Amino acid sequence: PSTPTTPEVPDTPKVTSETKEIPAAPENIETPPTGDKVVVVALENTEAIQSVAVPEAVAQANPEASVKVTEGGNAPALPENVAADDVHIVVGVSVVDKEGNPVKITEPGYFILDADVPEGKKLVVGHYKNGVWIDCLVEDLGNGHYKVHYNGLSPFAAVIIEEHEESPFAAEEKPT
Repeated sequence: PSTPTTPEVPDTPKVTSETKEIPAAPENIETPPTGDKVVVVALENTEAIQSVAVPEAVAQANPEASVKVTEGGNAPALPENVAADDVHIVVGVSVVDKEGNPVKITEPGYFILDADVPEGKKLVVGHYKNGVWIDCLVEDLGNGHYKVHYNGLSPFAAVIIEEHEESPFAAEEKPT
């Protein structure tokens, strides 16, 4: 006779979130090579996202705005060629005004993501924009820190794939 087995219950993804006011202090402003100034918001209560750099113009136009980061949870449907096992983390990154309403961002910025990428693999990050997952530029800063560049905020999915594989996300259309 066969022994009844208990079905495995998948782990519910742990969701962490933090909302932190964008500082107006000059020491938080930096100018990346693109020349577009950003305000860096260091996060304390998140696991994967260390900081978010918000376009300075957005911070100035929205006094008392905050960065809101949610790690884990559900993402819009990922491209078919993304295996669930390859997904490192899904994060929502947004800026909200002092009433908590989302602020639209189309200027460039970045966030720092922690990821333990095994040898022979690489980290790719997709940004869900206008119903399509778009590939983000990802810089390996070393020590498991990655700088993920964006042109707008919304859900992001960090995926670890084989080093030789192409990103499963669409290339961003460059304005002409």
